[in-house]
Amino acid sequence: MVADADKYRFIAGSGKNVPLYKAVRALVPPSWNVKLSPDVSERFRGTLSWAGNDQWPYVLRKSLSTAGLTPLIDDQRKEVMIKFTAPAATKTVAVVPQQPGKTTSSTAAPPTRKLFSEAALSPPIIPIVTEAVKRPIINKPAILMPVLKTWTISKGTTLKAGYTSWAAKEKCSALHRDWIIRWDTDTDYSIDYPLSFSSATFEDATSQLFTLYRTAQAPLYVSGYRNQCLIVISDKK
Repeated sequence: MVADADKYRFIAGSGKNVPLYKAVRALVPPSWNVKLSPDVSERFRGTLSWAGNDQWPYVLRKSLSTAGLTPLIDDQRKEVMIKFTAPAATKTVAVVPQQPGKTTSSTAAPPTRKLFSEAALSPPIIPIVTEAVKRPIINKPAILMPVLKTWTISKGTTLKAGYTSWAAKEKCSALHRDWIIRWDTDTDYSIDYPLSFSSATFEDATSQLFTLYRTAQAPLYVSGYRNQCLIVISDKK
């Protein structure tokens, strides 16, 4: 069955210093989707190398682990999400309260709030009983997480055509009009594998997309001018 063939796909060859998305795409079965988490798309600038002679999930995990990354493999949806490896939990040390009059040479106790001042306070002639002030309970508003939208470019089209179709469906909020896309280069790329990104805004999706092409053989760079509703793609930084 095709599903079993994908699951046990064998990687025989090896690769060295290959851009992240291209490397993952080469290891994952062609019928599966590959996604990069927003922070990986924004911050990762390295490359991947791998040695084959094993099934693809093991080759992929080993290759990503050397770059501080990890794959989330969803067999049901046939999808792989690349994320940063979670940092190891830091060990906490319990602080033992000191007895009065004793000191230790270990870590100094954290500074405490000053409870006494140098100013003199004259007591009232008649004792006054005061009531504790009851502070009103303030309900903090719930933090609403942004709704993520999936941005895709289909296999068989080109980068320029796919990105232009994204922009045609979005409005520039600064001037409430369509975005102007200026492609100041003859460089374009054919899309050999489906591209998919998760982002809350068109601008974030744009950043994720062109991050893939900063390390390409002919790099592409994007500059956005929100107040002019202008996006410029060029081969110069």
